[in-house]
Amino acid sequence: MDRHAHTPPRPDTFATRLRVAHALLMAGDPRAAADRAARSRPRAARVGARGRQAVFGALRAEALLCLVELAAAEQEAEAAVRAAVPAPCWAGGPRWSSRRC
Repeated sequence: MDRHAHTPPRPDTFATRLRVAHALLMAGDPRAAADRAARSRPRAARVGARGRQAVFGALRAEALLCLVELAAAEQEAEAAVRAAVPAPCWAGGPRWSSRRC
């Protein structure tokens, strides 16, 4: 009998995924942290969680900076901002919007 047959699976929550990715980064494994964040961001996008997309994008950008992948880090940081900030607030966005940024 499998020794884990009666152990309920751990929930795969946002907080758990973020904690693991951040721990990898702080433990000196930025490649694993970047990969973990890259896998988690599309999950957040599928459910429309813009803030979570931004968090994983920012964490991946930081990990890429640690790897000295500057162009990729810049792209990730920009994607994180775009996920978090409403479109009219972007540079070059519609000027007629009454929405405050």
